[in-house]
Amino acid sequence: MYEFVITNIYVQNHLALMLLDMDSQIHLDCKEQARQIREIFMGLERGEKIFLGGPPYSNEVIRILKSGMRGADFERERVALGQCTFDCNGNVTGYEHSTILNNAAATKYEIERIGLARVLNYVQLKWLLVDPKHRGTGVADELLGMSMDLAMANSKPWVTDVNSENWRMLKFLERHGVERLSEWFTAKGTRMYRMANRI
Repeated sequence: MYEFVITNIYVQNHLALMLLDMDSQIHLDCKEQARQIREIFMGLERGEKIFLGGPPYSNEVIRILKSGMRGADFERERVALGQCTFDCNGNVTGYEHSTILNNAAATKYEIERIGLARVLNYVQLKWLLVDPKHRGTGVADELLGMSMDLAMANSKPWVTDVNSENWRMLKFLERHGVERLSEWFTAKGTRMYRMANRI
C-alpha cells in the first residue's frame, strides 16, 4: 500500500516535471523561431516590409506559435495561430499567421473601414513571410495551404487582405484560385483588397 502511494506520488511529480520541461522546450523553440522570423523580415526589401505592416514583435510571435503548439482554445471568438516551415537543418524558411474568427464581434474599424458585418465567422490569413533564399521552392505554397487547411478543418470561409500595390502577393493568390471580393481603404488612405478562396 505505502509502496503504491509513494510510486503514485513519484509518477505524478515525474509527469509534472516532464510537462514543465516540455513547456520550457516549447518556449525555447518558439523564442528561437521568433528570432529567425524577425531576422527574415529585417532582410526583406523596404517595399516588402511596408506590405507586411512593420516588423513582427517577438513576444507576439512567441505567443501565436505557442498557441499552435500547445493546442489553442478554439472556443474563443478570435484564435491566432502561427506555423513555420523549416529546412533540413531545422531553420525557419517561412511563417504564416492566421486568425480563426468564431462568430466574433466586429471591431469599429472592421465595420467602418472594411464594411464587414457585425458578426465575423471565417479564417483570415494575416501574415505570410518567406525567406528570400527559399523563394520558388514551394515554401509559400505550403504556408498558404496550411492557412487554407485551417479554414477547411473548421468549416469556415478563408480570406485575407492585401495591399493593392503588392502585385507579387496578388499574382501568387490568383494562381491559387483566390479572387478579389472587395476593396477598402486604411485610415492612411492605402487601398486594400479583401481576397477570398472561391475553390
